[in-house]
Amino acid sequence: MEPLVDSDPSSLGDYELVGRLGSFCATQLHATGADVTTAQAVLRHQSSQTTLKYYMAAQMSKVRESTIELGERLAPSKPSEPDLE
Repeated sequence: MEPLVDSDPSSLGDYELVGRLGSFCATQLHATGADVTTAQAVLRHQSSQTTLKYYMAAQMSKVRESTIELGERLAPSKPSEPDLE
């Protein structure tokens, strides 16, 4: 899912706008530590599988961020200076 801020909301149809808003809300609930059952109730999902779909997407963004951070630690763009002490 692409972030809502990259799109002009006036160019989105109602269905797409609601879907993106739901995705944003699910991601925020996940980020604050809400369990799946709580998020399901807040988002009014009939099935917990729907909520889990959004939670998995939120976790994948953390995987990407962690992978990038790890890559930067393993191969820094600027070599660190040796510790001479």
